Amino acid sequence: MKNPHKQIYFIIDFDSTLVRLEGLDELANIALRGNKDKEIIVKKIKEITEEGMAGKISFGESLRARLGLFQATDKHIEKLIRILKKNITPSIQRNKEFFSLYRDTIYIISGGFKDYIVPLFEEYSIDASHILANEFIYDEAGNIAGINKDNFLAQDNGKVKQMTALHLNGTVYVLGDGYTDFQIKASGLASKFFVFCENIRRENVIARADYILPNFDEFLYLQKLPRAYSFPKNRIKVLLPENYDKAASSIFEEEGFDVSYYKDTITEKQLTEAVQGIHVLGIGPTVSISQNVIKAADKLHAVGLFDGAKAHVEVCSLAGIAIFKGTEVSVAEHIILYMNTGDSTASVNLPPLMLPRLPNTHRLIHIHQNIPGMLAGIDRILYEHNVNVEGQYLRTKSGIGYVLTDINKTYEDSIVGALRSIPGTIKVRILY
Repeated sequence: MKNPHKQIYFIIDFDSTLVRLEGLDELANIALRGNKDKEIIVKKIKEITEEGMAGKISFGESLRARLGLFQATDKHIEKLIRILKKNITPSIQRNKEFFSLYRDTIYIISGGFKDYIVPLFEEYSIDASHILANEFIYDEAGNIAGINKDNFLAQDNGKVKQMTALHLNGTVYVLGDGYTDFQIKASGLASKFFVFCENIRRENVIARADYILPNFDEFLYLQKLPRAYSFPKNRIKVLLPENYDKAASSIFEEEGFDVSYYKDTITEKQLTEAVQGIHVLGIGPTVSISQNVIKAADKLHAVGLFDGAKAHVEVCSLAGIAIFKGTEVSVAEHIILYMNTGDSTASVNLPPLMLPRLPNTHRLIHIHQNIPGMLAGIDRILYEHNVNVEGQYLRTKSGIGYVLTDINKTYEDSIVGALRSIPGTIKVRILY
């Protein structure tokens, strides 16, 4: 997977973007422990933070107001760092490799403070010179006595001033959750503003964004950059009956899948229309999954049957669709395992196959007719595309062949089309 861009700069916010928390708010929470008015003060600080992030007050005003409500020390900063390390945004954490590969063109620009940002992202190979944020001033006893007011980021419109001073020559993408991040784009210093919504959604900021990011995986996918997931989980669409067990449906939602529901009274024609673009389909006993439904399901990978529901096994198999039976919860768990790792051991129709996950690889699934020469054809395509194979296994069942291949992360997107062109191929998918 190659980056087609020659000179791109990534400007990334810190609070509520790289981490799930607002650093200054959390510092106040630590410093005010034992204070009888803690809850009132912390609530006020959060309100001021939100007003600043939404653009209702200037950032300089927001910063001064919050710092005036509590006193902190270097010891509190140490505690804050430990808390923040446990609250790195999940999609950032799993794509740590990206930060190492692109460290020379990544800048963290934040209204937060270097004191706690630098220790976190030095571990992500980001040099301190690329972490641009505010700076505390301490007295001899380690108490925070003030901030460096000469720092651009302590001032109104600080991110714009800091960006102007960088003199970046190239395409600039800004990722953040707040109004101050949008201001960089509005000033003409960035090509696009991607609003980051994994941790918080600010509707007035979302309305100004070029693109809404549910997570960092989505951004890397859009830009065709190295990533942990080849296909972001938020793009996996799941369609379930409206009376589906809530505990089971929450399993899909917590995994990050896009879940929608249909009524039990849905007709075959309506279901045929509803399954277009769907990757996972849940079926109860009152709904029939016919050949017409399967034919219309252009992206369907898995069907879950529960409460005695039935599906045409042969038709699903010939379409490369895995079938799972059981309770709603067990079906959900088995399907997620299949979608995430290719583990087909619980499937009633695909050959049972399970491989441990290998680090620094993507997993390629190839479902095909069980005819001679398929594995050789797959390997020939991989060789022609200069793809290094880290692991591979083949199983067959009832005329269907199932191959899992772990490949290195550097590959051309055209490989998927090439694999699909092999005669006898039913379905091709690349995981994580």
